[in-house]
Formats: sequence, C-alpha cells, structure tokens
Amino acid sequence: MVDGNARSAGLLLSDTSEKKRGSFFVGDDGVVSVTLLDRNEKPELGLGGSKTGPVLIMSDTRGNLRVGLGLFSAGPALKIWNENGSVLHAVP
Repeated sequence: MVDGNARSAGLLLSDTSEKKRGSFFVGDDGVVSVTLLDRNEKPELGLGGSKTGPVLIMSDTRGNLRVGLGLFSAGPALKIWNENGSVLHAVP
C-alpha cells in the first residue's frame, strides 16, 4: 500500500490462509520497520530504524510487549516487561 498524502509505503505479507504474518513499513518521518506476526496475527518480533537508531522489540503470545532493545535519544537501553506491562528491568 502507498499513502500519497502521508508519503509512506507498506507491504503486508499473508500466509496461504490469508492471515497477516509480516509487514514492512517506510514512513515519511524516517521510520522504517519490519514486523513478524504470529499465527493469530499478533506482533511477535519487530525491528525498526528511526532518527535515533535501531530498535528491536519482542512480544509474548498475547501480543504484549516483553523485551525492547534500542538506541534512543538518551542512549542505548534495554527494557523487560512482565505480562501485565510493568517494567521488570531497565538498563540504563
């Protein structure tokens, strides 16, 4: 799909059952991302690049964010969340 108004582009990948299994997105703000989806079409693994650097995120089987690693404006960071969304560990 291409959005002429936002000047963004995306590619959605489906399996043979027509379930969404992956996506590639390029935004007009410089954001680039690749996302892998599980059999239930929930995000499982995401890799992206932004103005501050690369970001990697992993989610559990319910689609809840569990691990994030990236280079942010404040520097590199690693975060681990529990199943309820509370931060268990963060570095720095």
